[in-house]
Amino acid sequence: MYYIVKISLYLCYWNLLVKNYVILLKLFTLFYYEYNKKN
Repeated sequence: MYYIVKISLYLCYWNLLVKNYVILLKLFTLFYYEYNKKN
């Protein structure tokens, strides 16, 4: 039982990490695009 809980928590953690990474990547891309447009 403990093993299953551990795996699910681990998957939840990775899921959040990936979501945050994608959001950061989108923001960075947007910022970079705007910055290049100005110059």
